[in-house]
Amino acid sequence: MMDEAHIRVLERCQEGILHDLDYDLVCANLILTGVLSWKLHHIISKRPTNRLKARALMALLPRRGPLAFQRFLAALDAADYVWLVEDINRALYDVYTNSETY
Repeated sequence: MMDEAHIRVLERCQEGILHDLDYDLVCANLILTGVLSWKLHHIISKRPTNRLKARALMALLPRRGPLAFQRFLAALDAADYVWLVEDINRALYDVYTNSETY
């Protein structure tokens, strides 16, 4: 299970991720690092739109283990989603410094 702080960060950043993420640009990295199995990838990739693919991925990530957050962040970085990585890092800082209430 993913760390609770990481789950909160993903929840906070979810709308931006859903809006911008092209699942096909990060899926290979997530498979190679063990975040996704081929079976899960096929389930996600059957969704008709990128937004629905991203939503399915976001629903699965918290249950993919304690390393899933960092590996997802690395996959975003490798796919040049600089703004999403920055948003997630800002949210992570906020969560760890308690400057944001939930």
